[in-house]
Amino acid sequence: MRESFGQSLARRMALTAQYLGWTPDIFWAATPQECNAALTDPHAAEFDGGAPPITRSDVKNLLELENNG
Repeated sequence: MRESFGQSLARRMALTAQYLGWTPDIFWAATPQECNAALTDPHAAEFDGGAPPITRSDVKNLLELENNG
């Protein structure tokens, strides 16, 4: 049986809190995406959802869009 999004999210949030040593302030300020990213191997062939990591140029483009939009 495949794990639901909610189950996956709860498991990853627990792992983030327990294994990364984040303080409660850091943990509660983090988004689910940040927790997921912190637990994902950046060198893995495929990330959850198949999305590659964001690059510096991606961030620059997003900031330009935000400033001009």
